[in-house]
Amino acid sequence: MKKFITFALMAVSAVISCSKFDDSAIWDKLNDHENRIAYLEEVCKKMNTDIVNLQTIVTTLETNDYIVNTSPLATGDGYTFIFKSGKSVVIYNGKDGKDGTDGKDGIDGKDGVTPIISVMKDVDGVYYWTVNGEWLLVNGQKVKASAADGKDGQNGTNGTNGTNGKDGITPKFKIEDEYWYISYDNGISWEKLGKATGNNGLDGINSDSIFSKVTQDEKYVYFHLMNGSMITLLKYDPINIQFEDLAVKAICCKNWDVDKNGELSYEEASKVVKLSGFSGKTNIIAFTELKYFTSLNNIPNSCFSGCQQLWKIVLPESVTSIEYSAFQNCENLEFIKVPEAVTTIGQSAFRGCSSLIEVNIPSNVTDLSQSLFDGCKKLNKIELHDNIIRIGTGTFRYCKFTEITIPKSVESIGDEAFYQCRSLEYIYIKATTPPTIGTTSNTFTTGSSYTIYVPNSALSKYRSAWSQQYGKDVQGYDFPE
Repeated sequence: MKKFITFALMAVSAVISCSKFDDSAIWDKLNDHENRIAYLEEVCKKMNTDIVNLQTIVTTLETNDYIVNTSPLATGDGYTFIFKSGKSVVIYNGKDGKDGTDGKDGIDGKDGVTPIISVMKDVDGVYYWTVNGEWLLVNGQKVKASAADGKDGQNGTNGTNGTNGKDGITPKFKIEDEYWYISYDNGISWEKLGKATGNNGLDGINSDSIFSKVTQDEKYVYFHLMNGSMITLLKYDPINIQFEDLAVKAICCKNWDVDKNGELSYEEASKVVKLSGFSGKTNIIAFTELKYFTSLNNIPNSCFSGCQQLWKIVLPESVTSIEYSAFQNCENLEFIKVPEAVTTIGQSAFRGCSSLIEVNIPSNVTDLSQSLFDGCKKLNKIELHDNIIRIGTGTFRYCKFTEITIPKSVESIGDEAFYQCRSLEYIYIKATTPPTIGTTSNTFTTGSSYTIYVPNSALSKYRSAWSQQYGKDVQGYDFPE
C-alpha cells in the first residue's frame, strides 16, 4: 500500500516536471486514501482494545470480582472502571455507523462491514466468543471468553489453555489490503473475513465499538453489547463495605473489625451501637458508609466535632437523637439529611458549620436548641414545621436566609436567635399568641432593615407584648389558611 503511494507521488512529480496541469484531483485521491487507512487503523485498534476489556469484564464476572470505582471520562463518552483485583478498563459508548454506498468503480460499500465480535452465555452458564452473532469456533469448538486457567496451568498473554484446548484465548483483528483478518493464536496465523470499507473509505463501518452503551444504578453497572446482550457487574463487595475515604475505613476497622481481617463487613457495621474515634480528625472527608451502621440510635456528644474537612456524611435511618456539639466546627460540611426518626437535636450540634447550605428539621423535633445553627453563614433556607415549640438562644445566629416563617406552634424565641442575620428582611410569625422573647433587644437584631409580619387579628397583642423591643417593627399580615 505504501509502495503504491510512493509510486503515485513519483508519477505526479514526473508529470509536473514536463508540463503544468491541475493536479488537485490526484492529491485529493491520495489524501482520501491516507485518511481511509488512518481511520481503519483506529477502528481496528479500538476493536482490539475492546476485546481485551470485554475479556476482563467476563473474567471479573466469573471470578466473583466486582467494581470498586467508577469514573466518567472527561470527554463524557464513557467510563473508567477499577476492579477489586486491581485491574481496570476504559469503556466508550459505541456509535452506530452507516452502510456504504455504491462507488463509481462498482464496488458496493455494503460489502465492507466491521465484524461484530461479542460474547454470549451458553446453556452451561459460560460466556463464549461470537463473531457476527455466531459462535467463534476453533477446531469445531467454542472458545471461552474469560481468561480462566486451563488444565495445563500455563498462563499466557492471551489467557490459558483450558479443558477443550482453546479456553481463554483472545481473538485479534487486523486490516490488510482493506480486508479484515482474525487471529486465534496471538497473531501467528490469520483468517481472512471480509472487505473493510466501501468506496469512500468510511462506508461499511457499522459500529466503532463492541459496547453500545454503559448504564448503572446504585448497585450495578450494565455493559450493553452491540449484539444486544448485556453483562451485569456488582459495584460493591457483597460482604465488606467499600469505603470512599480510607482514613474513615482505618478508624472503623480499628474499632469494629471483629475478625481482624482488615475489612469492615456489613454485618460488623450493623452491630455497632456507639460511635467513637472521629472527634477532631481533620483528615476525614467523606463518611457515606455510616448509613450501614443500622443499630445506631444516636450521634454522641462531639462525635464529629472539629472534623474540619468532612463534607459528606449519610446518617443511618435508625438514629433518633443527635447530641451536643455532634458536628460542631465541621467547616466543610455542605449538606446533611437528618433522619425522620430523630426527635432531639442537641445544643450547638451544627454550630460553626460555615459551609452548610441545606439541612432538614424532622417533624418530631420540637426544640431548636441553643446555638444549634450558630455561625452557619451559608445556610440560606430552612423550613420550620408546625410542631416546633421553642427556638433557643442564638439558634440561627449569623445565618444567611432573607426570610423566615415561624410556625404558629412556637411559644418562645430566645435572645439573639436571629442575631446578625444580615440578609434577613422578612420575618413571618404565624402564632396568634405572641411568643415570649428575650429581655434584650437582640432577638431580631439583624444588622439590616427588616419587617416582622404577624396575624392582623393579633397585631395589637404583639405591639403590646413586644413594645419595648420590637413594637415599631411589627406589621399586620393576612396569612393564608
